[in-house]
Formats: sequence, C-alpha cells, structure tokens
Amino acid sequence: MLCDAPAYTAPPKGTANAPTTKTAIPTCTAPYLYTSSDYSGSQNSQYGFPATDADYTYYPSSTVDNPADTVLISSNGQVPSDRVVLGPAAVMYGGKLEPVTGTIIKSAYAQLDTSNNEWQVVFDLTGQGSNLFNADAKLYYGMLIADDLDGRSSQRRSSKPLASPAQVK
Repeated sequence: MLCDAPAYTAPPKGTANAPTTKTAIPTCTAPYLYTSSDYSGSQNSQYGFPATDADYTYYPSSTVDNPADTVLISSNGQVPSDRVVLGPAAVMYGGKLEPVTGTIIKSAYAQLDTSNNEWQVVFDLTGQGSNLFNADAKLYYGMLIADDLDGRSSQRRSSKPLASPAQVK
C-alpha cells in the first residue's frame, strides 16, 4: 500500500485536464506515504495511519487491474479511508523485477483462529513463491500490504503487518 485516498468526487464542469479512467495513477508523496515508522513494533501494536491524500479526490478508481501498474481501488473498509493507492505487485529477486501474483500460492484454505475467534487464510507457497514472498517480506516488513483480488483490496490486518522473512518457510 502506498497511501490512502478519499472517495471519488467528480471534478467541477470545465476542469482542464481532469483525470479519467485512462489517466495513469501517480505515486503518493510524503507525508501521505505508508512507512515502517507508522508501525509501533510488536505484533499486537496498532498502526499509525498517515493522513489521506486529497490529491486523489478527482481520480476515478482504476478500471483495469494490471499488477504492473499503480492502481486506485476501494479499501473495503480495511483502513480509515475510502480508497487506497497500491503500487505495482512486483519485487526485485535474482536481479530481475518479478511479479508477485496469485501464482505464488500452491494451495490455500480458511481456518478459524480459536485464540481470537477470527478467520485467517492459511496458504502454501510454490518454491519460487516462497522466494518472492520472502523478498517481499524483507522489503516491506512492518508495513501494511494489500492483497488486490481482482480490483478489490483486502489489506492484511493493521495490527499484524507482513511476517518477517524468518517466519516464512
């Protein structure tokens, strides 16, 4: 996740160069970027959400969900804002920029965590999937990441950031 964005508002009539669904979504700027410093440390800590970036007000949500592009999609109530800006789903591995898509998952199932009575997704990764997931975890440890499922955001719980690489086998 790059930053939070407000609900879409149609630009005033006659606005020059108003963004359309074909307009590339720009990357977020400081101080709106999510950073690892927003996370206070332990697995049960809360996340300090940065302010919502009002520059995205007139940008319509993305209609094409290309993992290589920055996209603007609904937050589905997972963060304090209506929408989120997600960066490309890729990580540098073996000197190449590799896509991190659903193909890294070998199998997955839902399981009830009896310690907190919440559902969780348990998954097994492919061999290359483990490598890419660990590279992602190393790069984004302590930060919120999102699972973009066909244009619908499903952020990992704000109280549990991405696992450290040592936790993934």
